[in-house]
Amino acid sequence: MNRNKKYIGPVIFIGFTITFFLTLIITKDKLIKHLDGINKPNKEESTRILSDIFNDYNIQEEDRDKIVFLEFGATTCASCKAMKNVLDEVKKRKSKEVLVIFMNLNQKKAQEYADNFNINMIPTQILINKEGVEFFRHTGFIAYDELLIEFQKQ
Repeated sequence: MNRNKKYIGPVIFIGFTITFFLTLIITKDKLIKHLDGINKPNKEESTRILSDIFNDYNIQEEDRDKIVFLEFGATTCASCKAMKNVLDEVKKRKSKEVLVIFMNLNQKKAQEYADNFNINMIPTQILINKEGVEFFRHTGFIAYDELLIEFQKQ
């Protein structure tokens, strides 16, 4: 009987650990969505930042009235490199409706914009509607088909 009692502590510890990690896995997406919503720029700030981006990246007037797809990443990041194909696909298939801008965080100016949008991890994708309001944010790799669903919501 005493021999079984010495296993109770480790069994309880393992049970709590497993429960904790399962809860974390199950709620991860909700937690990320909540954290992504903190400190987003408001519409006025977002419009001002977009205007600066359009000027800095020499975006033509006719392209400024589209959904803006900001990709924050780096050319040295593996997940960001995987996103390049997605960006190319969006440019190829949705160029009439979506303006794609890659923010290379290896460059100082892009780092400033990342700070403005409170980017903490890369790659991060932000979609901004024609009114200048952010309507979607995602961190990590996202497939073209998943982005397409978000584009269609606008």
